[in-house]
Amino acid sequence: MAEGKGSVCNARVLFAIVRSVRLLKQSKAAGKKSRRITNMTIKEYFRNDRYAALSGVELLEVEPGRARAKMEIRDTHLNSCGSVQGGAIFTLADYAFAAAANAFGNLAVSVESSIRFFKSASTGTFFAEARVVNNHAKLATYEARVTNEKGELVALFTATAYRKDTRLPFAQGRAGAGVSGRAPGAAAG
Repeated sequence: MAEGKGSVCNARVLFAIVRSVRLLKQSKAAGKKSRRITNMTIKEYFRNDRYAALSGVELLEVEPGRARAKMEIRDTHLNSCGSVQGGAIFTLADYAFAAAANAFGNLAVSVESSIRFFKSASTGTFFAEARVVNNHAKLATYEARVTNEKGELVALFTATAYRKDTRLPFAQGRAGAGVSGRAPGAAAG
């Protein structure tokens, strides 16, 4: 009987050692991942937006308070009428807005957004340019103009961002505009 108890005890010790080794490996891997994340650029950070990637949205330019993105129209963007579905256009505009708002380095989330549609299309490329129009420490208002490749206005998107105190991975350890920084051309409000 004592032999059986020893085997169970040895198995438990072995299990604990294996588990500890696994946790140590996971911890080391997480540390490497954490260092990699904090060394990323803002564009790398936004490549992690899986929905935008799935939708074919690409970030072209970004700086605090301003961003530009594009979406080449695909069959998957078309509604039953054969024109680009409004949600696809909204996704493009929202992505540009998110990049512009978060480029200050603090997590910014939308608390309100709306869109007005002016023109439909079934082929080509859409571009969204988001700019801050009123910037405060916690709330900022943005406008994103969605145009086609001819520069014609397709939709107008407006949104309000709420800035949290959370610093984003690409901004860790870097001094930036901060939450009260003004983007070029932004209203002081």
